[in-house]
Amino acid sequence: MKIRILIISAIIFFSLTIKAQRFQGGVLAGINACQIDGDNWSGFNKLGLNFGAFVNTKFNDEWGGQLEIKYSGKGSSSGPFSTEPQLVSLRYIDIPILATYEIKKDLKIQGGISINYLFSGMYYAGEWFDDWDYPPTKYETAITCGVNYRYFESFDFNLRYSYSIMPVRTAYSTSSWGEGAWFNNYLTFALYFEIGSNGF
Repeated sequence: MKIRILIISAIIFFSLTIKAQRFQGGVLAGINACQIDGDNWSGFNKLGLNFGAFVNTKFNDEWGGQLEIKYSGKGSSSGPFSTEPQLVSLRYIDIPILATYEIKKDLKIQGGISINYLFSGMYYAGEWFDDWDYPPTKYETAITCGVNYRYFESFDFNLRYSYSIMPVRTAYSTSSWGEGAWFNNYLTFALYFEIGSNGF
């Protein structure tokens, strides 16, 4: 219920503020390179889609803020060279809340938290299953930081790193998918298109 209220509030905020002169808004799309710390594998072998919308504003010449709402595919994979491929697929709605700082023209750093809701989780071991013995939690809070570079008119390239603050699944001594607590650990490469933009 709380995440639904948050998502609805974010959508209302987007629709109201994108029309205001102090705010800019747009759409984003990209790729997550993911792993889960605490499972039996290592490496950013799982790719996931990342797309949604954002609004941002400036507080002064350097500092600003940004709010996003987006679909985000996460999880982990045994890797491309595994003889017995296995995969964890976690699908989230993410709501990052960011502070931004403009280092110089067209270049910003950003950081904050992301409040995320897991709406679908599956795993692959020869075939797809969604009946977890030890399911991941529905909610995730992650720290996130990155860099944003404007390379052409209204288009930005964004590189971001995110990590779960609290486990997205607690430790289990009998789980074949890793005995440790799970933490999402992922890189995001994305393009941002700012609608009606006149620059940063």
